[in-house]
Amino acid sequence: AMKAVDPDIQIGLVTYGGRPGQEDYGTKTPAMLEICGEYVDFLADRRDADEGLDKMLQILKDYEKKSGRYIAYCETEKLFLDGKINFNDNLVDGFDSKSYQFSKWFYALNVLKSYLAYQRRGGDVWFVNFNNLANTHSQCVLNTPKEGAFVSAPGEALHLLSGSPAAWPLALEGFEASEKETEYLVQAAWSKDKSSLVLYLLNRTGEKRTAEIDIRKLGRSFKRMEKTTLYAEFDAMNRMETPEEIQKIFETVSDSVWKNSLEVQSLPFSFTQLILNTK
Repeated sequence: AMKAVDPDIQIGLVTYGGRPGQEDYGTKTPAMLEICGEYVDFLADRRDADEGLDKMLQILKDYEKKSGRYIAYCETEKLFLDGKINFNDNLVDGFDSKSYQFSKWFYALNVLKSYLAYQRRGGDVWFVNFNNLANTHSQCVLNTPKEGAFVSAPGEALHLLSGSPAAWPLALEGFEASEKETEYLVQAAWSKDKSSLVLYLLNRTGEKRTAEIDIRKLGRSFKRMEKTTLYAEFDAMNRMETPEEIQKIFETVSDSVWKNSLEVQSLPFSFTQLILNTK
């Protein structure tokens, strides 16, 4: 009925949650698609970026193969949690303080880890809604207390990503991201016009790591490098009094040519974006 009024309207099917004492809606997605799939444009889901995501994507691929109808996958409320977040770390009036945990740099590293997982799946994921983009104090990217304003740790991470030229993810030979081993990740993508190569290095360990990246098969010569690194202590957070606890290093090199390989070091608890330009 809605599409009869507006053919461009997009209709989503909720596939998370469920009634008390019954199975999660996600387990019933194939049956629900059999009933209403012809009217659905996207799934409104909430899954882990690795473990539950691929299962849901496979359900959509199976349905498309059977029906010929493409349905997009979307995350409507993503919190980016994993076992590193301990809500018992800080109590306020006897209650767990989620906001305190969501302010920390390691939570921002969780956001980046999940972003890379979604990027690896290319167009299979339509969009992801970051729940803490603008929620409550500390559960946001920009805090605005009465005294002023400052960017949160996740805000620093998303600010870097928002300006990234990455558009076409690349598969890496000799390195495969594991669903369980996500403490150190390397990822690559072309820019939209393929004039720039974007490398991401995520180090969630307390030690320096080094990646040797062979770029010979790309058949390109890169003339300019821009490297941005965000880093901080494991539980650091920006505050009104100290708004720059999350450190940033920006480097530009334009007096070299890269066409064979390069070595990239990652500081402990850091995220590095490296852009190699052909122009």
